[in-house]
Amino acid sequence: HQPADAFAVWSLVLVETDLTSSQINRFLRNWKLSRETIVTVMTVVPLARQIDKVSTFDLYQSLPYKKTLFELLTMLGISNGTIEQIKHIIDMLPITNSSELAIQGGDLIREGVMTPGPKLGQCLKKIEYAVVNGDLQNTRESLIQYAKEQVNDEIKMVWAQDKQNAIGKNGSIPWHMPDDLKLFRDETMNTLMIMGRPTWLSIGRPLPNRTSV
Repeated sequence: HQPADAFAVWSLVLVETDLTSSQINRFLRNWKLSRETIVTVMTVVPLARQIDKVSTFDLYQSLPYKKTLFELLTMLGISNGTIEQIKHIIDMLPITNSSELAIQGGDLIREGVMTPGPKLGQCLKKIEYAVVNGDLQNTRESLIQYAKEQVNDEIKMVWAQDKQNAIGKNGSIPWHMPDDLKLFRDETMNTLMIMGRPTWLSIGRPLPNRTSV
């Protein structure tokens, strides 16, 4: 395990070069450095290169490496005023990692807002970004409402057809497939559904946790 100052020294060696991220990665691997060193250097070097333009979310993501970042900035002669300003931004962050969010993926699933899958992860990332940037309060109610809005922002087309392109017969679905019904439920839960009159009449009632138009 290398002390933090060793990470800063490697960062200092590379920060003022013209090497791209992939070239820096290759350089560090050629020196057979630890994964911890490589990840740390590749996190702080891009930040130090554009310290005047660094975003709040960039600083949030760099929190595990902030000791190395501040050592590197000091080595580079960055003004105390700039360093103190960055420290202030970090101190004012509403969370320090995603586990501090008022909701997690399981909460959105239990509330029926979303189902497991890639879109759930994407939604949580958007929530994390909005909370860190101060655009969203880190409360359960606010985050669940935000997640619902993300779901409703999508436009989906859901239908089933047979090999002859038939989608219905005599006002109903000409097959009964539990997996198909489950997919329909998962795709439409907590959304606004727009359907034709025959489909509405075939359902015969408003479906729970959905708005039908």
